Amino acid sequence: MDKSRQQFEYWYFNNHSHEQKYPLHKDESGEYFYDGTRKAWVAWQASRESLEIELPNKYNPELAGNVKTKNFFYGINQGIDKCRDILISNGVKIKDE
Repeated sequence: MDKSRQQFEYWYFNNHSHEQKYPLHKDESGEYFYDGTRKAWVAWQASRESLEIELPNKYNPELAGNVKTKNFFYGINQGIDKCRDILISNGVKIKDE
């Protein structure tokens, strides 16, 4: 199960579980059995599709004049990569990718 679906099911269960006995029950095809749950899932996916983040440009460490600045640039680039990975794992699109 992907991260976005896990987040949806956690949110839906905690906010709508009083509406049906088994709010996250799925049919044979893997779709949610209840219409309300299906519609909420479609809306959840659409809300995630509309998220698109533009990450800052990376620095070229080779242009740095000294070792301290090169290491600083490497650190910034690693931070950008980690942010990208976290955003993607949460279903957020990265602009121009």
